[in-house]
Amino acid sequence: MHSFGLTDEQRQLQALAHQFSVREIQPVAAHHDREQRMPWEMLHQAFAVGLVHEIIPEQYGGAGLGFLDSALVGEELAWGCMGIYSILMASELGILPIILAGSEEQKRRWLPRFSEKLLLACFSLSEPGSGSDAGSISTFAERQGDEYIVTGTKCWATNGRVAELRVVFVKTDRKAGTQGITALVVEGNPPGLDCSKEEDKMGQRAANTAVLVFNRVPIPVANRLGAEGEGFKIAMRTLDKTRINVGAASVGLARRALEECLAYAKQRVQF
Repeated sequence: MHSFGLTDEQRQLQALAHQFSVREIQPVAAHHDREQRMPWEMLHQAFAVGLVHEIIPEQYGGAGLGFLDSALVGEELAWGCMGIYSILMASELGILPIILAGSEEQKRRWLPRFSEKLLLACFSLSEPGSGSDAGSISTFAERQGDEYIVTGTKCWATNGRVAELRVVFVKTDRKAGTQGITALVVEGNPPGLDCSKEEDKMGQRAANTAVLVFNRVPIPVANRLGAEGEGFKIAMRTLDKTRINVGAASVGLARRALEECLAYAKQRVQF
């Protein structure tokens, strides 16, 4: 008979993440949300105890944890602050296309950086004129020799301003719908990329959410994940995996809301 219980290691990981939330996230969550400020010190502490990018395979310096393990961590960190956890969840979202679709050379080139020190990644699919309809994106990459020249605007890019690298989905064939989408890895801040505009959100304000404006930005062809036209498939494979953590984080948030309501109901005096 199959058991759905957690292993001892998973329970220890769950307890570690919850204790970290209680000690490090909960006390600073309101401040960073109110000030719309990235909690860098706390993020470095999370990295030091192994709660950042835990899905990176062991051969690239990571912990090589599975998606259930990642969901357990996500539920507990979101219990502390959904906005702060969004930073880490979105960074994992930015790394996963490389794990799923990168060549061996690309994985060895990029993944160890995120195992060695705290760096953040970004996944950028949405645009002002296209949300869930990914086939209608208009950011275009024209190939010129060994480079793509990228022009267009992406929005709602979590970690967009602060990321070490961004996986950006662009059109390389305007007439091919979803079959014309290609995934490119944008490293650092190349000339022509403007990430200065930050969204002023109603919630989850600790997380940086930026508009990415590409004005003829050169990206090496070597930074393409998969072949031209495979970007939509890569994006959907990535989202299939990372939506698990969105659900887990929502459970953590709901748990925290229930606990806060119960605590208030027990101490409230009326009439």
